[in-house]
Amino acid sequence: MEESANTVIMSMAGSGFLVALASAYIGIWCLDRSRQALLVFAAMCVAVLLGEAIWLGSSDHGKAAVLVRSGLYTLGVALLCEGILRRSSRSVHPIAAPGFVVIVLLLIWYSIYAVEEPTFRNFVQSAAYSAALSATWWQVRAAPRSRFVEGLLFCLLALFCFAFFLNAALSTGDLLQVQSAHGHRSLHEVVHIAIVIIGISLAATILAATVIEIIETLRYERDFDLLTGVFNRRGFDTYAATVFSREVVTGLVLFDLDHFKQINDRYGHGVGDEVLGRVGAVLRGATYGRNAIGRIGGEEFAVLLVDCDEGEVLKFAERLRISIAEISVEVGFMHINVTASLGVAARKQGDSLRTMIGRADARLYAAKSWGRNRSVSFESPMHSATNVAAAIPSLCDGPKVSSTNQAGYA
Repeated sequence: MEESANTVIMSMAGSGFLVALASAYIGIWCLDRSRQALLVFAAMCVAVLLGEAIWLGSSDHGKAAVLVRSGLYTLGVALLCEGILRRSSRSVHPIAAPGFVVIVLLLIWYSIYAVEEPTFRNFVQSAAYSAALSATWWQVRAAPRSRFVEGLLFCLLALFCFAFFLNAALSTGDLLQVQSAHGHRSLHEVVHIAIVIIGISLAATILAATVIEIIETLRYERDFDLLTGVFNRRGFDTYAATVFSREVVTGLVLFDLDHFKQINDRYGHGVGDEVLGRVGAVLRGATYGRNAIGRIGGEEFAVLLVDCDEGEVLKFAERLRISIAEISVEVGFMHINVTASLGVAARKQGDSLRTMIGRADARLYAAKSWGRNRSVSFESPMHSATNVAAAIPSLCDGPKVSSTNQAGYA
């Protein structure tokens, strides 16, 4: 089948886009080298570019040139599938891509040198590409697509599969002609142009999705504490200020872990990090909705409570204290238990976020001076042994102490 002028123009335009996309993939990988799939996508662009260069630069389009060009296109499709699977954290067998390329190349060689029928070669390529893309689509169908760009990527992959399937179906018979505004045009040509457009769109969407992922990761690292999974100081201040201005804020709980420095000094920062991670898990399980949770210091945390009465604020603080006291971290044959001192402030008329933090902070230090492992509220200190605290169920079931040797810090 002779290539038309429109197809040549589309191929040249597609090559220009591929150069830009390959450069962008490599540039982003240089910024974040953990994203190995970007190198696979860049290699895909290079393979297709070389195939286009061989075709555009060849004057006679001999059998050898057709074989090399087809092989490079096949390699590009294999790399596209591998990159999509890697990006979706799906396992990729090390011989899957090479095996696919070798098998398809053998069939192409047979169609060129034995059958000598371009239609058969076109069918082999299109059917193989459609099968590989369909298998990839099937493997990533269950991947989360919470963002619009991820859904678009999934749809474009399905369209790419269908375009190659349609091209394979058309290759089994004579070329069909359709009427267009510019006269008769081969349906094969229309499908070929669609393949180029969808392929470029798919590659561009992959790039856009990667950029969005990086931006969201940077925002998360900027506003969240990676160890505990709650807001860091910057994120808490920003979110709490927004909540304070828009919602009915009822109370604030500030707390820090008792004698946490001794845990770090005696058992190492690895154990201290595990303790902080367990506390973060307790906090994430204890709150919901629009409440703001943050790690605002080394072992100091804050919780801003929304839409609850003053009694519920104090009860929440006690439940939180009990849940933290149930945390047990195993170190060798020992189990380390931690406790927390909490300062509680209910919102008063005219309070700002800063005044609430100041009042809760003063009560936090009062809790420490009165013996630690207790909540000091807007009314009076509550000791851990009071009937009120004992009547409140724990928020979560911490690990039980099974060793006779315990290291307790209160």
